Amino acid sequence: MKEALKDIKRLAKELTSDLDQEDYIDFMRALGTWATSEADMVEYTPEMTSIMD
Repeated sequence: MKEALKDIKRLAKELTSDLDQEDYIDFMRALGTWATSEADMVEYTPEMTSIMD
């Protein structure tokens, strides 16, 4: 898991390097909202075999 988080952090930096501060903040908040939603979905739907479909 540590390696996956490291990769995600690196990609986020690469993909947002050209954003101004306001857009970067909006992106990070949207990413956080998405990640929370994904975790909630898995937590409350344990029978899911794949959230990537």
